[in-house]
Amino acid sequence: MKCFLVLLSLCALAWGQEEHLCGCGAFANTPEGEIMIDELPPIEIANCEEGNRCQLVCSEEWLKYTNDGDLNLLVGNITLGQEMCDGLERLGFNDFAPQEITLYYNVCEGPWETNGLATDDDLCCVNGVFPGEC
Repeated sequence: MKCFLVLLSLCALAWGQEEHLCGCGAFANTPEGEIMIDELPPIEIANCEEGNRCQLVCSEEWLKYTNDGDLNLLVGNITLGQEMCDGLERLGFNDFAPQEITLYYNVCEGPWETNGLATDDDLCCVNGVFPGEC
C-alpha cells in the first residue's frame, strides 16, 4: 500500500509540473492547405484556459520580433522575407506566388487559430529567394 501511495504521489507531482505553452507561427496558404513556415519561441502560460492571453502575447511577440510583419526587417544577417522563403524551401516550395503571411497561435498544442495579424506586404519567393518586392 505504501508503494502505491508513493507512486501516486510521484504521478501527481509530475502532473503538476506540466508546462503549458502558447505557440506562435507564421502560416502560408498553399494548394495543400495552411502550412507553418516560421515559428516564434514558445511562451509559457499559467494554464490551458489562457487562450486570450496567448493570443495577446503572440501579437506582442510578432510586433516585437517582426516589426509588425516587415518582410525587409533584418533578422540576423537575412531579411524576415528570406527567412520565410527558407522555411518554404525546406518544405519543398522554391517558388511561391505573392501572398500575405498570417500569424496563428495555439494553446497547449491545440488547434492553430488566426489572430488577425499578417505581414505588411505579400511574400513571394523566386527559386528560394525573397526578391524584396513582389
